[in-house]
Amino acid sequence: MSSTQHKALIGKGEIGSSQVLLAKPQTFVNLSGESVGPLATYYRIPLHQILVIYDDMDLEFARMRLLPKGGHGGHNGMRSVIQHLKGSREFPRLKIGIGRPPGKMEAASFVLRKFGKDEREEMDITLARGVDVVRQVILNGLEKACSTCNEPKNSKSKSSELATM
Repeated sequence: MSSTQHKALIGKGEIGSSQVLLAKPQTFVNLSGESVGPLATYYRIPLHQILVIYDDMDLEFARMRLLPKGGHGGHNGMRSVIQHLKGSREFPRLKIGIGRPPGKMEAASFVLRKFGKDEREEMDITLARGVDVVRQVILNGLEKACSTCNEPKNSKSKSSELATM
């Protein structure tokens, strides 16, 4: 991440022979679209080539789900992205599960809290797998990446397939 543009930290590189733009919005999460929309317009990125990665309370902790399109699912950041992509939901997304708040803890406090040591270790493994999923999307296409990524969390065969890429 070497520069700032459209309210995001930007990094450029290559995966295989594909040019890749990595953007990390520097807005509040619920305003992420203020970065994504203008970047997509400026770089003329087709919607099917945008991959939004975000946390999802509806997924079990450290589980990933790769989808070719969809709604916001109550996630305010995704609501903003959809709004700033002219209402389109036709872009892929990688959801990373953080689970539900325990007891009566408020959602905002839950998503902003620091992970415990064991959670951090498990999430680090998941995030490394997420990097492999992104590589697979770029190198082998979304459909193949979906079939590899969207397996039960404890499945060894597909996880090892990602590791050998």
